[in-house]
Amino acid sequence: MAFACCGRIFLSRSGGRKALSTSRAYLESLLEYGRTVLTEKEPLQKKALTHEARKLFVGGNLRIRGSAAATAPESWARNELPAVLDPSEMPKPKEAEGSAILFYLHSLAHVELNAINLCWDTMVRFSNVEMPEEFYDELLRVADDESRHYGWLHT
Repeated sequence: MAFACCGRIFLSRSGGRKALSTSRAYLESLLEYGRTVLTEKEPLQKKALTHEARKLFVGGNLRIRGSAAATAPESWARNELPAVLDPSEMPKPKEAEGSAILFYLHSLAHVELNAINLCWDTMVRFSNVEMPEEFYDELLRVADDESRHYGWLHT
């Protein structure tokens, strides 16, 4: 399967979309969800996990901390393709294949995905500091909003 990104065509190594898991029963806490999202490479899986965590947390079925401490990874997981480029190496909208609007929508999708990661990273990275439940609730609400926005741009 091929997809376009930043004016280039890339081939998916798997030949198609990866099936998304719908059950994460082994995740016992919000912070474990956070660590899982940050180490997940597939953007749609990040979206699904974020929405699932929000639903469980709001419903009172997910506590903030589990039996094991969650630590933030050194860097967020991402797919191998497309390659990460220095901003100066990125094609300009005029140089991109297709319309400029697609170029900007693609850029916006990157912003939404980074916003999801930032919310989760903040929760997990500062989990050693005792924060009120509202801190986690607000960041999770924002992450869920950003995951919906990403979903709109992905379709």
